[in-house]
Amino acid sequence: MSTLHGRWNCITKTPMGDKDSIITFIVDGNDFTGHDDGEAGRLDIIDGKINGELITWSLKAVKPFPLTMKFKVSIEGDQLAGKVQAGMLGSAKISGTRIPE
Repeated sequence: MSTLHGRWNCITKTPMGDKDSIITFIVDGNDFTGHDDGEAGRLDIIDGKINGELITWSLKAVKPFPLTMKFKVSIEGDQLAGKVQAGMLGSAKISGTRIPE
């Protein structure tokens, strides 16, 4: 899905407030890599997979404490929306808009 490739301005609605980040997706067939630049610093995308309109990936944060976040997101054009499961913190909604090049 080449429509995923690029930079996205994202907001995650957490119990501790909205968390802004810029996610860069680098697509290679049905897989992707990249990184999330946000409050926790730069986190590398792990296990990025594309299955039609569904995309999944993980991030591992180390601060303020170790945490693995698992994303399950749908993409439609220049918008994405879905959920992130953040270990003991539960799930949160995430949405994003493509940043024009």
